Amino acid sequence: MGQPLILHIPMTESTKAMSNCLPPLPLGPSPKRASRQSEVVWESARITVGGNAPVRVQSMTNTDTEDAIATAIQVKELARAGSEMVRITVNTPAAAAAVPYIREQLDKMGVHVPLIGDFHYNGHTLLKEHPECARTLSKYRINPGNVGKGAKRDPQFAQMIEAACEYRKPIRIGVNWGSRFCAPCLRYRGLMRYFDRVLAHSGCSLSSVWPL
Repeated sequence: MGQPLILHIPMTESTKAMSNCLPPLPLGPSPKRASRQSEVVWESARITVGGNAPVRVQSMTNTDTEDAIATAIQVKELARAGSEMVRITVNTPAAAAAVPYIREQLDKMGVHVPLIGDFHYNGHTLLKEHPECARTLSKYRINPGNVGKGAKRDPQFAQMIEAACEYRKPIRIGVNWGSRFCAPCLRYRGLMRYFDRVLAHSGCSLSSVWPL
């Protein structure tokens, strides 16, 4: 048996800053966080998420969503490989316009895997200006650090919440290091307070939209 491999990672200014803002890792098994169960739905596919639902498999395409045929083909391949949900980038008006066509192509092929829309910066505009895209997607993924800055952030986030309320779509709040400019989102309680504030802008209730 050889000696264990020990990696020594040099501490740069960037890694020091990251380590200073992150909480220490807990020791031992982590308690299960209570979560609300929801469904991600398209046609016959009903994928339960959260609560006591099993671990789900979700993949993401690396195609240009504006290329509807290439995206539909890759979604089909991912679904046949076992992906239960597939996330696609919705980052331009042309991409948003392509989403219903992607869904149409998948349905023609008998592939009813739910599509998740991944939005950055302009999601509030795309969901408003492309209602068929908003209807066709089975779930929205939002990074609260990428919905705007300053005074624009809350109302733009609220517009996305309004779309989710109108079309009855679950939302995944995808918090990661890209959310570092949205400091409250780096902690779960802070995220809930932030989410409450955004809901006040939108007029929705937390019972209408639940972050996944």
